[in-house]
Amino acid sequence: MAELWEAPGAEADFRKFQDLILGIVQDHGGQILGVDRPSKTDAPDGPDEIHRVQFPDADALIAYRADPRHVQLSGLRDMAVAKIVMTNLGTVHDD
Repeated sequence: MAELWEAPGAEADFRKFQDLILGIVQDHGGQILGVDRPSKTDAPDGPDEIHRVQFPDADALIAYRADPRHVQLSGLRDMAVAKIVMTNLGTVHDD
């Protein structure tokens, strides 16, 4: 899970970053399971978006994070995203 806070005044860069990163996620077998946009009324200091992301295994996540395209986007990420909190929820099995 990734919680993202948009940098002030960076809405266009925030969307561009997300569009570019999605292709990299998919190239490593990852999927965006959902995106939530919490109400700022209920949690004014909370994240602007919460992404539920799934990778097939830990190796795919490691490869995604090491992908040179991901690393090259760090400048855009730094301009567009004020804060990111990543939480590994572990493996979920459907029984």
